[in-house]
Amino acid sequence: MYIMSISEVISATQVNREQISTSSTRWSARFRLDKDGRLVFLSEKLRDIEQERGAIALRTVDVKRIFNEALRESYDPLPRVSLQGTMAVATGLKVQAGSAIASLAGEQNTIQTVVELVPAGDYEAAKTRMLDDSRSRAGRNIIGLLARSNPDLDDLANDIYPR
Repeated sequence: MYIMSISEVISATQVNREQISTSSTRWSARFRLDKDGRLVFLSEKLRDIEQERGAIALRTVDVKRIFNEALRESYDPLPRVSLQGTMAVATGLKVQAGSAIASLAGEQNTIQTVVELVPAGDYEAAKTRMLDDSRSRAGRNIIGLLARSNPDLDDLANDIYPR
């Protein structure tokens, strides 16, 4: 596959912009724009393969990875506070799915933020569990963040996932 920018296509073919826009239907079968805005040449077979590949549903592992990356990016830099100007305290970031907790960033930090998304029907039970856990000695350095999951997140992950 040969990748070139639009300006390279224009200069290489010595065609003006009006000719490119009028022949866009002819070009759309052979070229497509990639995520960086460059034109990519596709044969008919490759185009069919790309369409089939786009129709494949994401695996749960991929959806979780996309969510975890987005969560990690939203907490970058990690929350930090200075206590009376002498001691800086930062929090780490973990995500909880069921009973499994995975560290995303700052695992060496004493204070940890644990994020959990639960279905709307399980929210109250998860809230009670999280409150009970916070009262235990093991949970004294944990900040719990609980939210209702949104079924549309999986659809958004399909749009975000680079194919």
